[in-house]
Amino acid sequence: MNTENKAANNKKSFASRWVLLIPAIMIFIIILLVMLRTFVISVVIVNGGSMEPEMKQGEKWLVNRLDNAYDKNDIVIYRSDSESRSMSVSRVIAVAGDTVYIDFSSGSVYVSGIRQNESYVSEPTKTGGKYISDLIDSGHYGMSEPIVIETGKVFVMGDNRNNSRDSREFGQIPESMICGTIMRKLK
Repeated sequence: MNTENKAANNKKSFASRWVLLIPAIMIFIIILLVMLRTFVISVVIVNGGSMEPEMKQGEKWLVNRLDNAYDKNDIVIYRSDSESRSMSVSRVIAVAGDTVYIDFSSGSVYVSGIRQNESYVSEPTKTGGKYISDLIDSGHYGMSEPIVIETGKVFVMGDNRNNSRDSREFGQIPESMICGTIMRKLK
């Protein structure tokens, strides 16, 4: 009888451990997924046409939130200013130490004096923005005086150049404002 009671108690003890363990495992998995989505990989839905034809309205893209080394041609999501709650998406055109000059009459973009072959651009760059207008007005912009990208910053532009608010409008983006790098399109 004593052996039967021990066996019954062991079964109850085992079952009660599982009753406690299963919710704990589920909570752990939920926390892990939330952290993964917040800090490692997330999904963004394109809202707007600034990156057409590469990225279209309503498409879903995976974002790597861990990447903090940005190279030319990376497509990044960022906040255009510290007050902004919404995100923007653009292509990195130049990184720290590079220079940028845009010839608005021809639509050509020069990075460190080299004319860029931008097959991803929907049309030549014909529009500037407040940042570049202010530089022109102050006499500090031209082929002989291009924009010098500061340490810890990047210069970004949307692929749909004449329908994009980007570094031409608000200047160089601090790398700290970049929230991730676009990885790939979801089907």
